[in-house]
Amino acid sequence: MAVGTDCVDISSGSWGAEGGTNNPNPYNLETDRGACNFQVRNNITTNGLYQLPFKSNRLIAGWQLGGIFYYSTGAPINVNTFALGSTNIGGGSNNRANYSPGNPGCNGQPTNLQVTGTGVFYVNPNCFTEPPIGELGNLGRNAMVQTPVSTFNANLQKNTRISERFNIQFRVEAFNLFNRKNFTYAGQTGVALTQRGTSNAADLATGITTSSFGQFLNVIGYPLNGSARQLQVGLKLLF
Repeated sequence: MAVGTDCVDISSGSWGAEGGTNNPNPYNLETDRGACNFQVRNNITTNGLYQLPFKSNRLIAGWQLGGIFYYSTGAPINVNTFALGSTNIGGGSNNRANYSPGNPGCNGQPTNLQVTGTGVFYVNPNCFTEPPIGELGNLGRNAMVQTPVSTFNANLQKNTRISERFNIQFRVEAFNLFNRKNFTYAGQTGVALTQRGTSNAADLATGITTSSFGQFLNVIGYPLNGSARQLQVGLKLLF
């Protein structure tokens, strides 16, 4: 099945009940208009099973080769400031940063599509700055997306009939056969500016990036198997 869709809304519902966000400006709800939090524009899942054409004897008959392929585009993400980093009369901590494409080291490239491992930035820290005091950041809600996710699981199995009642099935399965890493920001706060410090007024109002800003620190585990290839062997008696 393949699905392609665009979903645009304001806040994606009530934060507590539906995983949405608090609008930073309740007097102008359009400031929080953007891609739905749950938007995945393309989602493909396909599977197949092929009966190998060997039939001459029990040793080579009954072999089957199968696989499941999954692919989806990334979920939306924000680059936020620290909780009190800008005027947010709507409450909450979804203050978004300023996108500054002309900054040195940014060059209009807010994301790095060549991420091959953890510790390599996906969101470019040079492209984002703290908005001035009293202003909301110019970055739109859910303006960027994470990297795509894909995996391929394969299996090879053999069914051998012992009698009318009994059948033995031998099975070899490979999860994430090509050992692809699927990265995620889930469970980390690596795409938010942090407060410089609390020792003086200037530090209180200044947002900075950390050394791990924009880096993927986590991979998606089973069943998408972003962690590593997994192999398993099974033998079943069917009756």
